[in-house]
Amino acid sequence: MADDFQPISFDELSQILIHHSALASTSEIHGFLVGTLCQRASESDWILGAQTLLEIDLNNIDNLMVMLKTLHQQVGAALEEGQFDFELFLPDSETPLPLQVEALTEWINGFLSGLVSQANSDADGFISKPQETRELILDLSKISEATATSDSTEDERDFIEICEYVKVAVLNIYENFGPETPKQDKPKVAKLIH
Repeated sequence: MADDFQPISFDELSQILIHHSALASTSEIHGFLVGTLCQRASESDWILGAQTLLEIDLNNIDNLMVMLKTLHQQVGAALEEGQFDFELFLPDSETPLPLQVEALTEWINGFLSGLVSQANSDADGFISKPQETRELILDLSKISEATATSDSTEDERDFIEICEYVKVAVLNIYENFGPETPKQDKPKVAKLIH
């Protein structure tokens, strides 16, 4: 990525959210930011949404505000770059699988929350989006209900595959929610007078 900002790590954001007693998890706020980026939310809109989600007045906590703005830029650049740069903010693979699955469901819930937070500003909401996009959103909603009770190798492989599916789904949603190409006016044909 060409931007000159220091990437925010999962652990850094976790520590500051815990320090300020935020109600949303690291994965959830990251998912929320991605959802608002898909909707191309204005800065004031996503900040207001983040304050609501975290139940924190970000105007009084400069270090968290700076971190979230940096993360927003970081994630926006990754979404623009595509599949190889975009990552879900989840605990590392050393974390027990049930906690990783819980973080994934929080991430998806945050994402859907960010996506929906701006949908009401569009008169058509999701109805105007392609069928594929609506199906991906429905899939993510179903995945967000997942639970894991074991750490088996097979479950870990399934989890990795699900995470990859979520990444690809989000990238497709981001692309499909992008600014629409302006409609071209039909060229005006001059009437010939005989």
